[in-house]
Amino acid sequence: MLMAKLEASSISEELVKVYRWWVPRWLAVHLLYFQSYKVTHWNDHGRPALDLIESKANHLKGTGSMDQSLAVATKVIYGGGENSGKEIRKKQKQKQEQERTKMWKC
Repeated sequence: MLMAKLEASSISEELVKVYRWWVPRWLAVHLLYFQSYKVTHWNDHGRPALDLIESKANHLKGTGSMDQSLAVATKVIYGGGENSGKEIRKKQKQKQEQERTKMWKC
């Protein structure tokens, strides 16, 4: 156990020397700041969103309605029915054209 700790400390010291050699001090400071910022942002926003998605997926999987919702989603994405992707894009373009004409009529 003592030999493993000694070996680990010597390896870490060598890595610190190499790290200091290749990365400038200012860049290391910025990287550490950015890493801490991203971790904080993930814990505040990303993790709760992922937990919510997981809980909804587990709920849908447990009720058996997941297959139905996936069937509807694939039908919308790959076409078929009035809610196909092409129809949705066509309606969006029509709305955009209507908004443009309204702006120019004033």
